[in-house]
Amino acid sequence: MIAALLCAFGIVAAQEAPAGGAPQEQTIATDAGYRFGAGDVLSLRIWNGQKIDELKLTVQSDGEAFLPVMGIGSLAVAGRTVVDLKKDLERRFSAIYKETYVELLITRYAGHRVSLMGEVKTTARSDSGPGTWALEGPTRLVSFLSAHGGPGQDADVMRIQLVRPNAERRELNLFRAVFQADESDDPWLQNGDLIFIPSLSMGNRKVFVLGEVGQPGVVNIIDRIGLVEAIARAGGFTQKGYIKGIVVLKRGAEGKAEIQIADFKEMFKDGDLKADVPLQPGDIVFVPRRAIATIQEVMSILQPALGIIESIYIIDNFRKK
Repeated sequence: MIAALLCAFGIVAAQEAPAGGAPQEQTIATDAGYRFGAGDVLSLRIWNGQKIDELKLTVQSDGEAFLPVMGIGSLAVAGRTVVDLKKDLERRFSAIYKETYVELLITRYAGHRVSLMGEVKTTARSDSGPGTWALEGPTRLVSFLSAHGGPGQDADVMRIQLVRPNAERRELNLFRAVFQADESDDPWLQNGDLIFIPSLSMGNRKVFVLGEVGQPGVVNIIDRIGLVEAIARAGGFTQKGYIKGIVVLKRGAEGKAEIQIADFKEMFKDGDLKADVPLQPGDIVFVPRRAIATIQEVMSILQPALGIIESIYIIDNFRKK
């Protein structure tokens, strides 16, 4: 799934890259509520009744931009909205020309920046990987990640954290944003946002497949996973596996353990996988050598195999209180 996401990001990047190598400069209609900041590049078109003059302004670190027009010169820009600045410019130009119309667009949103942290891929581009990057205009999460490297191979793309300057926190699912076009998981970014992409190894999005399988251990969950896929990813059954009585241990109400017995042979009898058991993070799948009926029996078998850390993390959470 990560590979598919990376491929999707590669496609997005390829589509957005202009042909011929050199990037083409574009102007963007500025949002009315946007407040200009240092580093922003503005495109100014002025109709003076006879012709259109085009000027480019760069907001300096002191918040001012120099307008090479007699009678205007330096102009305070940082912190102002497009509506406010446009009215001010029209007022100033009306003192110079009888007829004036001002169109104000933006070439670069350098004043708005977003921090990107965690499992981010670093490419040959200098603006890829973890860092604080400028918004190049109104930008959604997927486009921003695509422009700055995309998620790394170990990224937990279902638990991306977005923290707003006002401390609002959102958890976003990049899988839904990319493959299901879910805009709620692909929000517009704002100045001061922090995006953190956690590692799969940091979270608890895992199930444990133990017993008579080829590769007992942890299976990470990318999106959804069922019993069939979990066992396949754990190397399949050994010859000693009792496939008619696979034990699935789940956390039930109030943290109490629930046991479910799955008959793998019955699942494949008619080629109908509707009986596949959906798994959740923290579930334990155990393939025994013989039929097992009680939770206590499962616990007694699993306890030595899990090790100290896994025992505390899983077994204690499933014990009856």
